[in-house]
Amino acid sequence: MHNQPFSRFQSADTGHSERSHSPQWRLWAVQSFVCLVLFVIAARVVTLQVTLRQRFLDVWSESTETEEFLSARSGRILSRDGAVLAYDERRYDLAVDYRWLESPPDQQWLQREISRRLGARDRRDEAKRSTVERQILQERDRLFEQLAQLTKTSREELESDARATQLKIEQMVADVEERRLQRNLESFKVQQLNWKDGIWGIVETIRQELTTPPRRYADDPIILKEELQPHILIEGVPLEVAAAIESRPHEFHGVHVKTRSARIYPLDDVAAHVIGVRRLPRLNEETTGQGGVEETYHDQLSGRSGRRLNVRNRRGDIIESTVIAEPQDGKEVVLTIDSQIQETSERLLDQRVVQSSTSLDQETLASGGVIIVMDLWTGDVLSMAASPRISPQVQVNPTIEEWREMLARENQPFFPRATRMALSPGSVFTLVTAIAALEEGVIGPDDLQECQGFLHHPDHYRCQQYLQTGHGHGVLRLEEAVCQSCNVFFFHLAERLGIERLTNWADAFGFGTPTGIDLPSEVAGQVVSPSLQQAEKTIQKRAALQMAIGQGELLVSPLQIVRLMATIGNGGYLVTPQIVHKQGGVTRTSSEMERVPGLSRETLKVIQRGMEMVVQHPLGTGVEAMTPAMTIAGKTGTAQASGKKSHAWMGGFVPANAPRFAFVVVLEHGGSGTADAAPIVAELMTELIGLGYLRPQWEDSSSFRENNSDAVSIDSDHAPSPR
Repeated sequence: MHNQPFSRFQSADTGHSERSHSPQWRLWAVQSFVCLVLFVIAARVVTLQVTLRQRFLDVWSESTETEEFLSARSGRILSRDGAVLAYDERRYDLAVDYRWLESPPDQQWLQREISRRLGARDRRDEAKRSTVERQILQERDRLFEQLAQLTKTSREELESDARATQLKIEQMVADVEERRLQRNLESFKVQQLNWKDGIWGIVETIRQELTTPPRRYADDPIILKEELQPHILIEGVPLEVAAAIESRPHEFHGVHVKTRSARIYPLDDVAAHVIGVRRLPRLNEETTGQGGVEETYHDQLSGRSGRRLNVRNRRGDIIESTVIAEPQDGKEVVLTIDSQIQETSERLLDQRVVQSSTSLDQETLASGGVIIVMDLWTGDVLSMAASPRISPQVQVNPTIEEWREMLARENQPFFPRATRMALSPGSVFTLVTAIAALEEGVIGPDDLQECQGFLHHPDHYRCQQYLQTGHGHGVLRLEEAVCQSCNVFFFHLAERLGIERLTNWADAFGFGTPTGIDLPSEVAGQVVSPSLQQAEKTIQKRAALQMAIGQGELLVSPLQIVRLMATIGNGGYLVTPQIVHKQGGVTRTSSEMERVPGLSRETLKVIQRGMEMVVQHPLGTGVEAMTPAMTIAGKTGTAQASGKKSHAWMGGFVPANAPRFAFVVVLEHGGSGTADAAPIVAELMTELIGLGYLRPQWEDSSSFRENNSDAVSIDSDHAPSPR
C-alpha cells in the first residue's frame, strides 16, 4: 500500500530517507522537468516567431539588383564633301528566356509558372493545375511558330538554334557538377577525435564539426545565371517586328527585344586605314576604336552608355526595372578627306598593287602603295589612299575563317602604309641635298659640275644613265641635275657638305621625327643611326654619299615627303598634316606654320625651277606625269631595295606657278619613279581637274619646246602668302 501517492498507512513521522523515495516526490520531479522542457521549447518558439522570424523571411523576400547597359550610338564620321564614312545603326535582336527555350521544360520552373498564374485558393486544385500546365505547354509550342511567321524564318532553324543554346548551357552545368563532385570527394573525410592533444583537441574537433556547413550533395540543384537570362535567338529583325512583339507581350511569353548599335561603313573599304574600325570587346560593353580616326578621336566619337537597374527576386524574376541614366550619343567628326579624291586615288593604286596571293601578274605589280594629296597651306589632307586594305565592315565581326584568311595574306592589308611605312626615298631626297648645298655655299645656282657617269671609279657611285648608256650627263647646273636626277652631281655635293651638315638640314625639314598628324602610331623614320656619329671618317663619307641620293640608312614616310613638297611649294613653311576638319560641330583651327630656319627665297626659286623641269622638260625624269592642262612641279625617285624590285616615288606640288596642293605617290617594290609612279600622277591631276579642285591652264607660255633646255622661272613673290 506504500506505493500509492497518498497512503493512509504512511506514518507521520517517517524519516527523511523515506520521504525522498516516496512516489509523490518523484512525480513532482518529473512534472517539473517536463514543464522546464516545455518552457524552453515555448521560449524558443517565441524567439523564432518574434525575434528571429524576420531573419528567415528575409531570405525568401531577399532581392538582388543588377545593372544593364543601354547602348549609345557612336558619332558619325563624314568626309569634307558630306559623304558618310561611318555611322551607328540601331539593330534589334530577339532574346528568349532560357526556360522557354528548354526542351523538355524544367519541372520546377513549370510548377512555379503554374502557381504564378493561379490564385491562392486554386493552387491546390489538381484539375486547374493540369489545365494551366497544358496551356503553358501549348504556348511554348506556339511561340516558335509565331516567331517563325513574324520573322520569315523557318521553325526548324529556330528550334535548331534553341537546341544549340540549350546544349551549351547543359554542358556548362555538367562541368560545374563535375567540379563540385570532385571537390566533395576530395573534402569528404570523417573527422576523428584528436586524442593526441588531450581535452582541447577533442573540443576543437567537436567545434569544427558543429560549425562547418553541410556539403551540397548531387541531388541539390545547381542553377547557373545563364539559366535565368534571356538568350539571343534571332539577330537583326526589322523595326516592325520588334514593335509587334513589344506591343503584344501576352502573345510572346519570355521574348525580349534587345536594342544594340552596329557600326556601319557604307563606302566599304574607302579610306579604311584613315577611318579605322570600332569593335565591341568580349569582356566589355563599350565599343573601342582601333586604328585611324576611330582610335584617335575615340573619346569624341564614343557615346556614354545608359544604365538600367533591374531588381530580381530570389527566383531570378524581374520585379522592378528603372532607367537610372539615359544613353548619350557620341559627337560627329568631319574629316578633311574628300571622298571622291580618296576613291580615285585608291582606284589608281589598286590597278598597280597586288591585291591577293592569287594575282596572275604579281611580278609586274607593286606589293603596296600610297597616294597623299594635301593642302600645302593648311595641312588638310584631301586624300590618304593606301593599298592593299580591308574594309572595316569585314573587320567588325569576322568569323574565325575570315580572320585566318586575312592574316595569311602576304601583302599585309592591315598595315597602314601612309603613316607606318618607312622606306628609302631615293632621288626625291636630292631636293634636301640641293637646298643644303645652296644654303651652305658649296655651290651656286649657275655653277657647273661635270658628270662623267661615275664619281671617281667606274665601278662605284655611278649614275643610272651611265649604267644604261655608258656615258654620263655631261656638264650640268643644279636645276638641271634635279631635272635629270644625276646621282654623280649630288655625290660631289655630299663630299663637300659632309654627313653632319646634311643631317642637320634633314632634321630641319622634319625627317627623323613624326609629322604630328592626328592619327595613331605614326612612324618617325630614320636619318642616320646613332653609331654613325662615332664612326670613322671613311664610314661617315660613305654614309653621306648614300644619304645624298636617298639611300643607305635613311628611311622616310610618305607623310614626311609630302610635307617636304608642301614646304618647298609654300615658301619654306613646315605645316602639320591634319585629318579632322570639325569635331562636334566646331571647326578645327589650322596648325601654325613653322618656317625652316636658314631657308631663303632665292634657294626655293632654284629648287622650284628644277622641279618644274622634271615634268615639263623633255629630259626630265617625270615627263610621264605631264598633262596639257596643268603645270606640275615634281621629283621622281627610285630607291633600291636589296634583292627585290626598287621602290618608286614621285612627289611635288600643283599648280607649279601658284602652288595649292602637295602630293606624293609611292609604290612599294613597284619599279621606278619615272616609269611607274609618274603616270599615276598624270591621271591623279586629271581627276583633280575634273572634280573642280584645280582649274586647267591652257596658256602655252608655261610649256617647254622640245629644243629649249632653259628652265621656266617661277615668281614665288606672287604665290599665295602663308596663312
